[in-house]
Amino acid sequence: MENIPATVSAVFQVFPSLVAEASKFVHKEQAHIDDPNHTLYVAQKEYVVVNQNETQLLAVGSDDATTCHIVIIHNKQHGLFSVAHIDSADNIEGLMRIVADTVGDAEDDENLILDLYMVGGYSDERCSSELLTLELLHFYNELPVIFKLCLLCVGEIN
Repeated sequence: MENIPATVSAVFQVFPSLVAEASKFVHKEQAHIDDPNHTLYVAQKEYVVVNQNETQLLAVGSDDATTCHIVIIHNKQHGLFSVAHIDSADNIEGLMRIVADTVGDAEDDENLILDLYMVGGYSDERCSSELLTLELLHFYNELPVIFKLCLLCVGEIN
């Protein structure tokens, strides 16, 4: 994006396809994990990077993102994905580490496009969720990596 809109509502107005994808996501049946073997839970302030071609994990996820955001970055070209439970955009070094770890050895690949998914951040009375959404969008938009925003399920849609 050349310019990130000033509000999440404005983002949805500019990109109505994000509303449609978020609506599909909201109406999906919740996944229940009965067998904790081969699953990995990402708690608040944690992240994991997984090589989907070299893992025995069947599920990676997180929950309870009220004002927090669960951010998934998928490097399809190299089989890497990260799941992060983010409660602040203040730790720029930490956010950059997640991206660098997800890019992996492809840092010189000019054709690399990372899929970006953001979920969480309900419409709270202090608007801290919206602020975090916008800060994260600005952060990813300013990196020298191309991101394709595939899902933005935040704010009133969440």
